[in-house]
Amino acid sequence: MCKKSSGILHKVTPEERRKIQLHLCKMYKDLEQVCDRHGLTIMMAFGSALGAVRHKGFIPWDDDMDVFMPRADYTRLITQHADELSDNYIIYAPNSKNGAIARFAKLVDKNTLFVEVGSEKIDRHPGVFIDIFPLDSITTNQLSNKVKKMVSMALIFTAASVRQYELNSDVYKSIMSGCRAAKFNYWFRQIHGFLFSFINEQQWYKLVDKFCENPNDSNYIDFVQSDYRWKPLDINMFYPPVKGQFEGMEVYIPHHPIDYLKMEFGNWQWIPPEEERFEHYVIDLKI
Repeated sequence: MCKKSSGILHKVTPEERRKIQLHLCKMYKDLEQVCDRHGLTIMMAFGSALGAVRHKGFIPWDDDMDVFMPRADYTRLITQHADELSDNYIIYAPNSKNGAIARFAKLVDKNTLFVEVGSEKIDRHPGVFIDIFPLDSITTNQLSNKVKKMVSMALIFTAASVRQYELNSDVYKSIMSGCRAAKFNYWFRQIHGFLFSFINEQQWYKLVDKFCENPNDSNYIDFVQSDYRWKPLDINMFYPPVKGQFEGMEVYIPHHPIDYLKMEFGNWQWIPPEEERFEHYVIDLKI
């Protein structure tokens, strides 16, 4: 067990990071079992996909896990099969019975604590989690895609601002007071969140999710809720997913993993120097 006192901002140690990584592998196996039972597609995404290909496991300094699911399977998981997971787990997602803690789904282990800055006042369990992102069909119309992306970005910004305003984290406020740019960002979001708080955080997440969802099938997909990509991705890049190695277990990764990693990261083989690597800080940690 590793545990830190609440209220103290704590840098995750290498030993704690490894415990988180191994626990996430267990969570992935449990999630994959439910998905395989019902023919639901799941695959590693973002840094987890990069780790699977480049490191055959986690990026050594990383302590989270991201997965993609096609929208139809994503919806089936959170609405029909979430209760098949162990009682230790809960899935939070927009437009689900448990409500949301983000604009996408999170599988959370209730027997753990992973309290990040900005979540110390959250009214749902802040445990170790896997992020689950839906892949939505999109058109090849560039103008339509750009308009949809801009609107989704505006909705996402508003949802995040309302979340910040509602949580009113003293720790986050203190961190963001370190320089003028950060302070401006904090107060701009705080004011924006106040102005749009006539709809609560949960309702904004629902709006984001419904706006990004596309019920029509096409040969092109995207994670529409991403805030940086502006073009459709060929469905064959992702489906059907193929097997890869991850911390000694088999996982699913996009069908053409190198093409995906080049698109996502550019020079995906480049390993950043130690001083440029992400360092995670938490308020409370218990595994």
